Amino acid sequence: MFIHSLAGFFRSISLRNENSLQDTLRLLTLWFKFGSHDEVSHAMASGFNRVDVDTWLEVIPQIIARIQTPSINIKRNIDMLLTEVGRHHPQALVYPLTVASKSTSPARRDAALAILSQMKDHSSTIVNQAVLVSTELIRVAILWHEQWHEGLEEASRFYYTEKNPEAMIQTLEPLHELLEKVSCRERCPFGKNLIRVKGPTTSRETSFAQVYGRELREAREASRRYLRYGDPTELDKAWDIYYALFKKIEKQMPQLVTLDLQYVSPELLKARDLELAVPG
Repeated sequence: MFIHSLAGFFRSISLRNENSLQDTLRLLTLWFKFGSHDEVSHAMASGFNRVDVDTWLEVIPQIIARIQTPSINIKRNIDMLLTEVGRHHPQALVYPLTVASKSTSPARRDAALAILSQMKDHSSTIVNQAVLVSTELIRVAILWHEQWHEGLEEASRFYYTEKNPEAMIQTLEPLHELLEKVSCRERCPFGKNLIRVKGPTTSRETSFAQVYGRELREAREASRRYLRYGDPTELDKAWDIYYALFKKIEKQMPQLVTLDLQYVSPELLKARDLELAVPG
């Protein structure tokens, strides 16, 4: 029954060409609900070849929302479909995939990176530029001052309200990592490993590290001593530092209204004549 329904939707979409969005959405509903079955998976894979690749442009968000699906059959078909769409329309796919590649979900991040890696084979310039623009726009959108202000608020809730010092320390650890100038091996957007140096990379970040770095390292060491020895006085020391820094940062927040691009993102300032299209 489902196979006949899928075949009917594919037939309808191929005949209508335009204004087939409703049929496409209904097809996706059946696919995501029953696509883990082998016969449905085979029918979907076969149906992809019977409709124009442009059919899927309107439903890219719905498809990318499922890229981390645990179903092997559905995931295989999603990868195949998005790879084909990316080959014909890289501009339409590169932004949503780049956003997905920065997800906190490892499964979602890895799935997006795998497709970006395949897109790099035929659209490397666009992929590289999308990674640059998205990374730098995020850097400009939330400065280190703002990240620490928000992080300390969240950490204080764990510590004082929920009485959960481990969660407090875990919340602040990624922010401490930002400050550390160490080489670390991590995943690049193309599925390969590279060495990337963390730490301040802009004038604004360097200034933040110079002003607050020493005290934040002291607070981090106190938190680590608590984890090692279980002495609660170490957490008191850490929070004496964190609270003082929070008040200092809070006073600076109203001044972060106008940002000079050369100080917050020199890479974005240098970007010229990109092949990457503006989203939308």
